[in-house]
Amino acid sequence: MHTPQRWLPPHIADWDDLLATALDKGLADARAPMNSASLAKWSYGRTHVVDIESALFGSSKLLSRLLRLPTGTGPHPQAGDGTTVKQVGRAFGPSERLTADLGDPDRTTLNIVTGESGNPASPYYLDQFQAWYRGTTFPFPLSDGAVHGEVVHTLVLKGRQ
Repeated sequence: MHTPQRWLPPHIADWDDLLATALDKGLADARAPMNSASLAKWSYGRTHVVDIESALFGSSKLLSRLLRLPTGTGPHPQAGDGTTVKQVGRAFGPSERLTADLGDPDRTTLNIVTGESGNPASPYYLDQFQAWYRGTTFPFPLSDGAVHGEVVHTLVLKGRQ
C-alpha cells in the first residue's frame, strides 16, 4: 500500500497488477490450465513428484526383477521443487529430517527418508518414508536414560578376534 510506484517495472500499472502478473507467470511456468474449471482440478504435485529409488537396486532392472521387492517409493505428488523452501524433486531432496530441541535434547526428533535400512529385503527399508512424506517424525532422544527407554532392537557388531 505504501510502496513507491517507481519500483514497478514500466509495463506494470500498479502493485495488484504486479502480483497478478507474477501469479499468471508462475501458473504458466508450471503448465497449469488457464481456465478456472480446469485449474480447480489441477494439482501442482502431479508435475513435481518425488520418486526415491535405492541407489544400488533401483539402478539395475535385473536386480529389481530378481529381488521381486519394491526398490523405491514410486512417484508421489510433492509440494515443492528446486526453487522453493521445500527442496525436493525426482532426483534430489533431503536424506533426513532432524529437529533438535536445544532446551530439552531428549525431545529431538529424526526421520530418515528411506528408513533405517538400505536393503529392500529388510522390513526397515522405506519404513519411515510415509512419515517423512506426510511431515511426521520420530523421537530421537539423546541422554542415556531416555535412549534406554526407547530401545526396541539392538544390533551388536563385533570384529574378528
